[in-house]
Parts: sequence; C-alpha cells; structure tokens
Amino acid sequence: MPPTATDEEQDSTTPIFIVDWEYCQLGVLSTDLGHMVAELYKCWAFRNLEEAKWLMEGLAAGYGCFDDDFAFQTALYAGSVIVSLATMASASMKLIIWGSEEQGQQILRAAKELVLRAWHKDRAWFESSDLACLFGN
Repeated sequence: MPPTATDEEQDSTTPIFIVDWEYCQLGVLSTDLGHMVAELYKCWAFRNLEEAKWLMEGLAAGYGCFDDDFAFQTALYAGSVIVSLATMASASMKLIIWGSEEQGQQILRAAKELVLRAWHKDRAWFESSDLACLFGN
C-alpha cells in the first residue's frame, strides 16, 4: 500500500490483498483448495452453472502440479464440506438453498461418493469424474 492515502508520486497501481475473515489463518493448501472446489462443484453440479466448472478447473490448474496425495486430500475435504453444508441446509433451512428434498439427497449421495473414492484413493474413478482436474486431467 502507498505510505499515505493520497501519495500520487507512487506507482499508479496499488496492490490489494483479499482476506476472508471467516478463514483468516495459515491454511493447508489441500483444505483451502478443497473448500473452494466444494463451493464451485455444488454450483456446477446442482445449480447447472457451467462457469463454476470452468472456475474449478482453472483454480486447480492455477495451483499447478501436485501429487496424488494432495489431490485425494483435496477431494476428501471437498466432499466433507459438501456433506456438512447439505446437512446444515437440510436441518436448518429445509433445503431452501438446494431446492427439493430429493435434490438434497442427490447432493449427499454425490458427496458421499467423493469422500469414499478419495478415502480409498481410487484414481481411476476420479480420472473419469467431474473432478478429474484435481489430477491434472
């Protein structure tokens, strides 16, 4: 940041740092990426927002190459976040966020599958899944 608010002799660009105060902490990369993947995945898969998938793929690509353990940890965390959000929405908001109860059940089934496949390190399943981008595909 410039030394003063009106310091015009400085370079005309001012760096901006975005801080998410809800998660203001030193993060573990796989959980940081996993949380964002969860948010984007639910928008893409359950709200039909194609742009969310593009963002998810771009975000994974932007993180660069990472090993399978990192990808599985990311997928495991993403699935866990989706389960917790869907369960919370179901209990407190009667699935207003998600739509019908049937859609809520569909979300929970998909998230359960993500968690189990990540836990068992089923790379072949992920390579042909919607989250293939986590494995560089």
